[in-house]
Amino acid sequence: MKQFLAVLSLLLLTACNTTVATFVPSFWDDNQSRSIINTYQLTKHIDCELPQNTQAQQIQRELEWFQLYSESKGMLQKDVLQLIAPMQKTATEWADRSKEKDPSPAYCKIKRELLQTQAELASRAILGRF
Repeated sequence: MKQFLAVLSLLLLTACNTTVATFVPSFWDDNQSRSIINTYQLTKHIDCELPQNTQAQQIQRELEWFQLYSESKGMLQKDVLQLIAPMQKTATEWADRSKEKDPSPAYCKIKRELLQTQAELASRAILGRF
């Protein structure tokens, strides 16, 4: 009977762990904080008169580092990955469009404003953790 209860407890804890992980926010991490501020700074310095693809790729790479680092930490990092997903999509669309030639300055300005807003919101959320 003890073995049955031990197995049942283990199964319940395993199932509960997966469920709890989706509701419990991740904790403060110096590396994630530094990376999101680096990303925010990159978005603040987007210059639509300079080659756009290079700038878009820098943002993509910083977000990729953040994602790889967070995934490597484990499953309790899903909340921060959801925070950067919109930025990743925006940066990827901008980089893809600017591969062959630079899009119009108006397109660049729209992407810049969008990325700055997304980076500011993600920064506040990530830096606001305990």
